[in-house]
Amino acid sequence: MKIQVILPVDRYRAGKIMYGRNSQYHHIDTPWTIQQWYGGHEAPCLGKADNAKAKANDNSTRNSLYPWGDTPTGIYAPTHPVWLDKKTQLGEAWIPIIGISGDALRAVKNGRTGLGIHAGRGSDKLKPTYGCLRMLAKDFYRMIAYINEDPIDLEITEGNI
Repeated sequence: MKIQVILPVDRYRAGKIMYGRNSQYHHIDTPWTIQQWYGGHEAPCLGKADNAKAKANDNSTRNSLYPWGDTPTGIYAPTHPVWLDKKTQLGEAWIPIIGISGDALRAVKNGRTGLGIHAGRGSDKLKPTYGCLRMLAKDFYRMIAYINEDPIDLEITEGNI
């Protein structure tokens, strides 16, 4: 299972998350397109940190390399969805992510932990998080149902949306 996220440089704008089972082998550094995937899907997502929380934690610029910043770009370790025992502000499940290259790895070395992909807040609007990727609940639960227990390769990049 592959997930490709493209976030705009202006993190106030939504990015997109694409996921699917690749019909042919691609290296992780090869850009994917939805047409290259068997059963590929895409949905909006937000990689923006909460301004007030970032400022309160000495990261007023929301620098993605530091705790409470925007979602860092890079490649993340293979992962899978985790169901929570009870509904939280993350929702009922999340996908924990740990950076292994790029800014994602630099962020880990700077003490960033607890990043993931989730829904939560029960809203029909994408709201800032504390550094995670937020999806709309309907899109997130559709994605994890599709993923099931398959391991996930994840790459987050910045680009034009």
